[in-house]
Amino acid sequence: IVLLSVFLISTLTSLYSYGSFWGWPLSAGESFLTLICLILFYLVMENTFKKEEVFYLMIDLFLSVSLVMLFGIFQLMGKFMFPFSFSKVANFNTIGSVGSLAIFAAVFLPLLTLLIIKIKKKLLLKILLIADIVLSAFILILANFSIAWWLVTIGAVLVIALMAQRRDIFDNRWLILPMFFLAVALLFLFFKIQIPKISANRPNEIFLSQRASLNIVKKSLKEDPIFGSGPGTFAFDFAKYKDKGFNSGQLWSVKFSKAGSEFLNSLATTGILGVSSFLFLIGVAIFYGIRILFVGKGRKRKHDFLVDNENVQEFFWVLSAGVFINFLVLVSGYFFYGSNLSFNFLDFLFLASFSVLVFPKKEFVLKPSSWPTLAFTFVFTLFFVFGLGISILEAQRCVASSDYQRGIIAWRGNNTEQAIRELKKAAEINPKVDLYWQRLAQLYIQQTKKVIQNKKLSKNDAVKQARAYVHNAISSAKMAVDINPKNVDNWSTRAFVYQQLVGVVNGANDWVIKSFNSALQLEPLNPYFFTQKGIVYIQKSLSLPKDKKNEKEGLLEKAKEQFEKVIKVKPDYASANFQLAIVYKLEGRQQEAIKKLEETEKIAPFDTGVVFQLGLIYYQNKDFQKAKKEFQKAIILNPKYSNAHYFLGLILDREGEWQEAIKQFEEIEKLNPSNKEIKKILRNLRMGYPALRGIVKSTHLPIKQTKSSTSELPSSSKSSVSKQSDLKQLNFNETTTEATTTGR
Repeated sequence: IVLLSVFLISTLTSLYSYGSFWGWPLSAGESFLTLICLILFYLVMENTFKKEEVFYLMIDLFLSVSLVMLFGIFQLMGKFMFPFSFSKVANFNTIGSVGSLAIFAAVFLPLLTLLIIKIKKKLLLKILLIADIVLSAFILILANFSIAWWLVTIGAVLVIALMAQRRDIFDNRWLILPMFFLAVALLFLFFKIQIPKISANRPNEIFLSQRASLNIVKKSLKEDPIFGSGPGTFAFDFAKYKDKGFNSGQLWSVKFSKAGSEFLNSLATTGILGVSSFLFLIGVAIFYGIRILFVGKGRKRKHDFLVDNENVQEFFWVLSAGVFINFLVLVSGYFFYGSNLSFNFLDFLFLASFSVLVFPKKEFVLKPSSWPTLAFTFVFTLFFVFGLGISILEAQRCVASSDYQRGIIAWRGNNTEQAIRELKKAAEINPKVDLYWQRLAQLYIQQTKKVIQNKKLSKNDAVKQARAYVHNAISSAKMAVDINPKNVDNWSTRAFVYQQLVGVVNGANDWVIKSFNSALQLEPLNPYFFTQKGIVYIQKSLSLPKDKKNEKEGLLEKAKEQFEKVIKVKPDYASANFQLAIVYKLEGRQQEAIKKLEETEKIAPFDTGVVFQLGLIYYQNKDFQKAKKEFQKAIILNPKYSNAHYFLGLILDREGEWQEAIKQFEEIEKLNPSNKEIKKILRNLRMGYPALRGIVKSTHLPIKQTKSSTSELPSSSKSSVSKQSDLKQLNFNETTTEATTTGR
C-alpha cells in the first residue's frame, strides 16, 4: 500500500503524468498501471494458490524458461527462427537485451540447483531441470555479461551457505554443483575469458555508467527530492542533467531512457520516498525469509500430492528457500543493472510464491449486512468499474498504437499520404500521446514538399494543398508541445517545422529561436540546438537589405556566439565549426574562414560539404592548386557531386587540360540533363573556347545538388515549401547546401 501510494503521488506530480500512468510512449515496465496489475496479481495468487499449485506453477515456469533460453541461444548463434526483419538480429529475445537474458539465466540457477539436488525419483522433472541448467549455462557463456556472472556468484554463495547450514536436509556431496558454478563465474570475471568465435558475434550492449547515472540523479533530486520526476521519465532527467564531459564521447548523441541501475533509476524518477518504499518491501521480504527459513521451525506434515516417498515438509522448505534465493539474486541485480517488465513480473511472482509456501492462509467470514461486507462490496464494485474503464481505454490505446505502427511502416516506404492517414487515426483515438503529433508534424512538412514539387498539380491546387499541410504541421507541432512541454523532442520538432517555413510564414525565424530556447532549457548541452539557432541568425542577417549594415553585423555576432558556445561544450562538433567559418566568410575575414574550415576538415574528413566549401574558398582566394585537391577529394567522397565537378572543370580549363575539363562537365550533364548553362560550357570547350565564354557570371551555381551530411549553409530565403529566390537563382528542386553561398 505504501509503495502504491508513493507511486500514485509520483505519477500525479510527474513531468508527464499521462506517460507515467499508462507507460507508452514511456517505459511500460515502470508505469503506475503496471504496478497496479502486478500488485493485483500478487494478491490473487497469494490468496488463491496452494503450495501444491505453486510447485506446478514452477514446473510451468521451468518449461517457459527452457523455451526462452533455447530461443535466445538460436538468436545469439545467428539462427533466426522468425521471418520478421526486426527479429533477425542477434540481440532480439523475449526478455529484453542480451544482458537481460543473461541475468534471467543467472536468477534461476539457485532454484534449479536446489531442486535437482532434492528431487530423487521424478525422472522427467530431473531431465527438465538439467536441461534448464545446461541452457542457462550456454546463455551465460554466449552472452558473457559481467553483471550476470556476479549474480551467478551471489546465487552460488547463497546456495552453498544454505546447504552448509542445513546439512540435515542436504547431502554435502552435492556442494560440488554450486561450487562449480561459483568457480566458473569467478574464472570469467577475473580472467576476462573471451571465446573467439562467440565473442566476435556477440552484440555489444550500451547502457549508462553508474557514475554518470549517479551524477544525473544528484542533480535531479535537487529539483524534486521527495517524489522524483515521475515513473518512466529518466530520459527527461538525462537530457537536462547529463554532464558536459558526455559530449566528448562517441555516444554523445545517444539518449538514455534509463539509469545504469534500477536503484538509481527509481531514485531519480520516484524520489527518496519511492526508493525507500521499494527498499522497505525488499527488507520485509528478506527479514521474513531469514526468520522463517533459518530461525523459525515449521510444523511437520505429510501430503500425498507427490507420488514418491519424499518428505513433503522438507521439499516445500527447499522450494521456498530456492524461490527466496532467486528473489535475492534478482533484487541484487537492481543495484548493478536496470529492470524491465519481465523482471518486475518475476519479482512479484517470487514474492507471491514465497508467501504461499511459508505463510498459513487466513480465512475471513463476511456476515450479510455487516459493515465489513458492505465495505468489501463497495471496494470490489469500485475496482470492477475502474478496471472495466481502464480495460476499455487500454484497448483504445492498443488500436491507436497499431495505427501508429502502420503509419511508421508507410512512412518508411515513402508513402506519406498513407502514413498521415494512419497517424491521424492514432492521434484521434489517443490524442494524449505527444509522439503521434510529433510524427504528424514532420509528415505534414514532408508532404508539403511533395505537393509543391508535383508538376501534375496546377499552381492553385498546389498552393491550396500546401497551405493546408503547413497549417496542420504548425498545429500538430503545437499540440505535441501543449501535451508534454517537458519533452525536449517536442520543442525540437516545433523548431524544425518553423525552420522549414522560413520565408513562408511570417515570424517563422522568431518561433524557431523561441522553440530552440525552450529546448535548451530542457537539454542545455545539446550542440545541435545552439548550432541551429546560429543558422537562424545568419538567415535573418542575409535577409536584410544592404543598408541595414549594423543590424546584419549584430545578427552575425549573435550567430558567432551560438557557435562558440557549441565549441565550448563540444569542440569536435563539425557543423558548428563549419558555420563559424561561414560567419567569418560573411564578415570578409577570409583567412580566418580558411583556417576554421581546415580545422573542420580535420574533425570531419569525410564530410563532402566541408571539403567542397574549403575548396570553394580556396578557389575564391585564387589558390587554385589547393582548391583542385579539395574538389577532387569531394568527388572521391561523392562521385555525383555536381558542384565539385563544376569547379574542378573550371580549374582544369584554366590549366589547359580541356579534355579532362570536358569529362567533368559531361559528368554534370548526365546528372543534370536539362541544365542549359552546362550545355553552353560543353559547346565552348569542344570548340576550343574558354568554358565561361558568353556566359553571364552569377553568384550561384546552376546545378542540382543534394544536401551534404553535416554542413548545411543558411540561406536568406531558405524554404522547403516555396520555390522562391533560391530556386529561381539556382534552378534547383530544393535549396542546397553548397549553392546557396557559392560565388564565382
